Amino acid sequence: MNHFACILIFLYSTCAFSQSRFDVSDSLFNAVVLTDSLKAKKELEFQQTLIKTAQNKRQYLLNRAWYGYFRNRFEESEKYLKAGLKVKGNTTPTFEADRVKLQSLIATRRNEFDESNKIIDDFLNQKGSVSQAVRADFNLTACHNYISLGEYEKAKHKALASYAILKKKQTYLKNNVKIKIYSSLYNVYFYQAKYDSALYYLYRSEPLLENGSDAKASFYDQIAIVYTVTEKHKSAIHYYKKGIAIHEKTHALITLCHSYYNLGESYKEVNLDSAIVYYNKAIKTAQEAKYDQITGFAMQDLGDIYISQKNYKRAKELNEQALAIFQSMNLERGILHTKLTLGRLNLETKQYDQSLKVLNEALDLVRKSEDKVDLVYCYEYLYKTYEAKGDYKSAFRYYRLYSKKQREMMRLELQSNIDNLNLTYQVKTKDTKNRLLKKQVNLKNKKIRAEQITKWVVVCLLIVSVIAIVFLRRFLMQRTKLKELELTVAQSELKLLENEKEQTLNELELLKQQLIAKNALIGELNNLVVENEQNLISKEQLSSLTTNDQDWVQFLAKLQVLFPSFADTLKSRHPNLSNNEFRLAVLIKLNLSDKEISELLFIEISSVKKAKNRLKQKLQLDTSDKLDVYIGSL
Repeated sequence: MNHFACILIFLYSTCAFSQSRFDVSDSLFNAVVLTDSLKAKKELEFQQTLIKTAQNKRQYLLNRAWYGYFRNRFEESEKYLKAGLKVKGNTTPTFEADRVKLQSLIATRRNEFDESNKIIDDFLNQKGSVSQAVRADFNLTACHNYISLGEYEKAKHKALASYAILKKKQTYLKNNVKIKIYSSLYNVYFYQAKYDSALYYLYRSEPLLENGSDAKASFYDQIAIVYTVTEKHKSAIHYYKKGIAIHEKTHALITLCHSYYNLGESYKEVNLDSAIVYYNKAIKTAQEAKYDQITGFAMQDLGDIYISQKNYKRAKELNEQALAIFQSMNLERGILHTKLTLGRLNLETKQYDQSLKVLNEALDLVRKSEDKVDLVYCYEYLYKTYEAKGDYKSAFRYYRLYSKKQREMMRLELQSNIDNLNLTYQVKTKDTKNRLLKKQVNLKNKKIRAEQITKWVVVCLLIVSVIAIVFLRRFLMQRTKLKELELTVAQSELKLLENEKEQTLNELELLKQQLIAKNALIGELNNLVVENEQNLISKEQLSSLTTNDQDWVQFLAKLQVLFPSFADTLKSRHPNLSNNEFRLAVLIKLNLSDKEISELLFIEISSVKKAKNRLKQKLQLDTSDKLDVYIGSL
């Protein structure tokens, strides 16, 4: 029993390990299948050795089918798809979606666009559990098919369906799917000649693109194509060069030769010398990549330039090489255009027989393709060749055919323009109606919102008003009380100041009387000394008594209360005053009479007048100025 269990465990481990290695190989194959054919083939060979289950076999066959598809081997791809269907067992939804996608893409590459859309619709209608990401991807393939069929409105519908999924399920979509959605919308609007809308969706994809990647280079190429179509060739050249700078670094030869070719097309309109340079680069790169189609078209366009420059030899060489390439590819469109160019070249070089030969061959091809524009060119070159050769009968016949087809083309173009104008008018009318309806709805909604806001604003204003009135009333009451209190305090302070002033005046008056009395007493004492001729007290001692500084300090202190700035102002304006002159000025400020001053200073009245004159001179007053008025103003 234990041996049996060990065998089971060993087998399970072996299968699990093989499955893990197969999954790794499958991931590596998906990474290189587009870019490295050799590595992809080696991975397929390695996968074949790891097949242990039906699931491995189905996946291996599907990978073989994808490998054939990317190498344009569609029959081989279909063979492996059919082989995968014969493998028994259940399949996963992812595998089924991948298989159906490849089947639809093969039909698309074969230009079986309706068949491709049928495959997609059948799958999406039968499988109810298809993920949104898969549905978006299938819609993009259908969009491409409708663009190829010229059914742009249907293509737009499919692209917008994917875009709706992008907006709703954005986090579930990979960046490459998002880029494809924006690119599909770009293509739809580009083919409808709505270039602003095309650029809008293209620029939406820019943040998803990695700098320096081939996808970023293709982004620049697509912008350039829009500018080329709108004949803004300088802008187109700028963006083509930005894309080419990336393609050259990544060495993506296929896309690089396309970009060189497109850049040559833009330069063809503005600078033929530069156009020649880039057409040659396109030819060289296409030959290196073995991309014969671009090689042929670049040679043909380069030949056209040389015809316009009258370099017929080089033009003929290039067109003959292009013709050989197109014939080897059996590309009728390229063969036709090259023969038309050779017919024109032979006409200009007067090789009329050769011109008629290639133009008749071109005429057979045109009649098969039923391309009216090419038919007009063919008839034009034929009638001009016969006319130059002197066969006026044939020239007239082809001229009539040329004129007839040209008139048909003009009528078709005119009708097309009328249809386009009519369609534009209908679209614009519909858009205008939709905008008006949308505006009406918006106005109605705005009106409802405005009414609601108005109600809320009124209610809020009422509430705020009530609160404001309450607070204002309280504030006014407090303010009134505060003012009353301030008034009371001010009145008290004023009364206090008046009392202090009155007290100061009384003290000053008392001090003045004391000084006068003191000086009078000293005067009597002096008289007595003189009469008795006693030298008990000297004159100096008497003088010091009349000019006692302590008394004056008390006197000035009281003065400072009454006139706070007087003393400082007087000293700042007249710093050269002596103490006696300063005291005289103080006494004048107190509006004392000459007699009162003489009694206080213990001098004669005449001496007071002389002292005032000296003080007036020292204060530098004019004779018309009054001393007491000046001192009173200080």
